[in-house]
Amino acid sequence: MLTDKLNCGACGKACSTFCNKGLCDASIKCSVALGDDIFSTPAVDSGGNVYVVTSSGKVTSYKPDCTLRWSFSAGYYTTSSPVLSPDEKRVYVSTTGGPATLHALDAATGAKVWSQVVGVGWSDFNTPAVASDGTIYAIGCTASGGTYHQTVQALSPAGVAKWSVNISSTGSSTNTGGPAIAADGTIYALASNGQVSAITAAGQQKWSVSLGCCSTNVSPALGSDGHLYVIASTGKTLYKLNSATGATIWSRSLGSLSVTHVSPVTDGQGNVYLALPDGTVRAWAADGTGLWSLPASGAYNASLAIGSDGVLYAVNGSNGSLRALNEGLGFWMSDEELSAAVGSSPQPIVVGAHTHRPFNRRVDRWWVLNPGAVGVPFNGNPAAQYLILTAQNGDWQADFRAVPYDRSPVYAAWERTGYLERSMAAQVFKYEVETATFHLMSYIEFCQTRGLPLNAMASFARYREATADTVPGRSLHTPTS
Repeated sequence: MLTDKLNCGACGKACSTFCNKGLCDASIKCSVALGDDIFSTPAVDSGGNVYVVTSSGKVTSYKPDCTLRWSFSAGYYTTSSPVLSPDEKRVYVSTTGGPATLHALDAATGAKVWSQVVGVGWSDFNTPAVASDGTIYAIGCTASGGTYHQTVQALSPAGVAKWSVNISSTGSSTNTGGPAIAADGTIYALASNGQVSAITAAGQQKWSVSLGCCSTNVSPALGSDGHLYVIASTGKTLYKLNSATGATIWSRSLGSLSVTHVSPVTDGQGNVYLALPDGTVRAWAADGTGLWSLPASGAYNASLAIGSDGVLYAVNGSNGSLRALNEGLGFWMSDEELSAAVGSSPQPIVVGAHTHRPFNRRVDRWWVLNPGAVGVPFNGNPAAQYLILTAQNGDWQADFRAVPYDRSPVYAAWERTGYLERSMAAQVFKYEVETATFHLMSYIEFCQTRGLPLNAMASFARYREATADTVPGRSLHTPTS
């Protein structure tokens, strides 16, 4: 959807296409149905052409009037945003897995110029960064001796590898977020275990520090004073770090929800802004002083953008987003929290997913439903679960179904194919299927807080012992009301 900011009017410093929650309106110039989920931010070139990536790996370019220019399939699940080269002749996109691959496309035609594998594991929200000399910096993962190394990789504009630097060796093949590039060429990158690294343009590590608490899966940002802003996702904290040393200058709590998908943005005055999953938009001065906070409305799952006139643009994703809230809509939410989360929906029935838990609650004028999951439910009941909505007498009836099935052939297939030997994530997944309980984040936090390697059977054995008496459907990570 392309909007006309001139119609936003004199509404101050907050503008949104969602005008029913106290923010200003923006007229729709044109729109295109993309037919897929989107976890990325579009890119726009100097001619007004727009580049969009959907989760299925479809890359499309549109003219300013929304007319299709070209389409390309990256062939795998993708959460990376498109990035243009300095001369706007190339557009770069990284797939999330399959393996994680960086594609260089001709920006005029969409033809693939080259592709380069950058990761053997899962690289989520791994948007590449491009330096002024055309060098591309990608986040990826390598493996050696049974250990996974999360890396920053430099490639020439021709796709030739220049160097690769390990930023973490946690035993996990999963890494998230993209790098940021400073004016002096320094690259800043985050590893999924909370390790923050500064690397020179020549591939030498300047410093590396740990946030010491939690995982990170968003990209860092640089302020006008040259210092670094990073988010501890599960620690729900914004940090300002000294870009020369990595030392913490200040930190601020971000509330009760884990912060994913959204990165901080900064302006020329040194202020930093965040649109958060709890539906608030917040601003801080360079010294950490809170400037303002917009009231909660829905949920934000994409980063803000700042126009040349200082207007902030935000996309509220609570209505129709696959990941309406990273924590999901569920039993742990009060009526007030649930009402705020679905408040931007114009429809009275809101059906969500993501949590793998059946859910049924009426709050204010909304009826909020979740069908649960067929394959891997997380409510303690291993039966295949789904929901049938039936129109009846001018209203809707909800029929929640749960069908037991024999999972032993699935386990046997996993043993036969060697699936369970490939990584500890496979063992955790099998444990989730067996118990109908979410364990992945709980296992990661269990290992990180005890200094245990993630990809070690002994670590997983300790976790299973610690969770043996856990009530089905709950885990060490399960939110509570």
